[in-house]
Amino acid sequence: MTGFLPRTIAEAAQAIRDGSCSPLELTQTFIQRIRSLDDGINSFVLVDEAGAVDAARRLTDEARNGALRGPLHGIPLAIKDIIDVAGMATTANSHVTSRRLAEHDAPVVRQLRETGAVILGKVVTHEFAYAGPPADLPYGAARNPWDTRRDTGGSSSGSAAAVAAGLCLGALGTDTGGSIRNPVSYCGGVGIKPTWGLVDTSGIIPLAFSLDHCGPIASTVADCAIMLNAMANPDQGPGKDFTSALGQPARNGRIGVLRSFYDYEGGASDEMRAALDAAAETFRHLGCTTVDIQLPDIRDFVACGRIIVLSEAYALHFEDLEATPGRFGRWTRDRVMAGRLLSAKDYIQAQRVRHVLRAAVENAFAQCDVILTASALGQAPLLEEDGNDAYWQTRYPTVAFNLTGHPALAMTCGFSGDGLPLGMQIVGRLGAEPFLFGIAQAYETATAWPNRAPMR
Repeated sequence: MTGFLPRTIAEAAQAIRDGSCSPLELTQTFIQRIRSLDDGINSFVLVDEAGAVDAARRLTDEARNGALRGPLHGIPLAIKDIIDVAGMATTANSHVTSRRLAEHDAPVVRQLRETGAVILGKVVTHEFAYAGPPADLPYGAARNPWDTRRDTGGSSSGSAAAVAAGLCLGALGTDTGGSIRNPVSYCGGVGIKPTWGLVDTSGIIPLAFSLDHCGPIASTVADCAIMLNAMANPDQGPGKDFTSALGQPARNGRIGVLRSFYDYEGGASDEMRAALDAAAETFRHLGCTTVDIQLPDIRDFVACGRIIVLSEAYALHFEDLEATPGRFGRWTRDRVMAGRLLSAKDYIQAQRVRHVLRAAVENAFAQCDVILTASALGQAPLLEEDGNDAYWQTRYPTVAFNLTGHPALAMTCGFSGDGLPLGMQIVGRLGAEPFLFGIAQAYETATAWPNRAPMR
């Protein structure tokens, strides 16, 4: 083994290309880190050491023969535990499905394997990607690598924690109301909820089928773009290169600052507001213009999202809830059972409102190229502070773009006085992920945030 510990996919890919590190050596390094560090973080549900090593050996032979599959060749990744990986349980961190063995890879996992990724194993999620982390779930809570007393956010909690701790180079997450962007905000790094439908969600246990997205979490913008190239459904834009705008200057970009999503009484912390103001100033230094934009009241987005999530989640789980409610964690049971109180009229009206809200966001792009707003309202709370009642408040800045389907990228925009990451989101036009990655990377390059990591 070389002892080489890359921070990014791009760095590891270069080492594999030039022969200074093999896929097998890289995989063994990350397996050893998981053994050494994950007891304190609890990010992994299952580590498939034998399967990962076997795959890495084959990929090492291919690399030696000059048959590299691309930038993910030999790169160790982790998979959120609501996504099927053949031969592994897809438990969704629930007693209801704890013995559910996947017969096939989900399409997104198959695509990653085909491009050379090594699957290390499955990482912790909130139960059914909805509720957590109470102590009555099978695998408990992932812990924040910056401070293990603190929450990771959810529901892609293990995905964000594993990437932040350097236990893998990237991970798959899912996002129905903010479940990629919320944990990335608390744990650091970068994650994107792509345009709805860009990534195939079959083979993934649904929460709310009309809001569910699957996307990558990694350490940098470029790494997310590399992963999305492999993950995107070929039917949704064959030949699109999501890395095509990386390295381009951001000058003349128009940044729409959406203050109403965080700058209200009881909203973002003072530190969070200051970090967002500083981010807007950084964009101005890069040659962008900023303009304040307005959208409908954030409470309209949250109420609409809540009705749709509860209605669709109850429709998916009602049989198990009625038959064996005690097998669900208490927070999941309490949240999803609220869906039985909603009527078809409520659901249809919410879908009508959704169309109005989507049109409002589309209209806002007449004034700007991307929208800048918060992806969380402050730093990661202590675990005992993140109770069931706080769920929808943490989704205030993010759920809007699940409703509208626009791509939304979360990344670090500063650190709190406690040394914890603070996160913002940049939202792009439908299908405009390459531009979104380009302008986000320009910001990333202009700051020192990517150079800070909790466990290196």
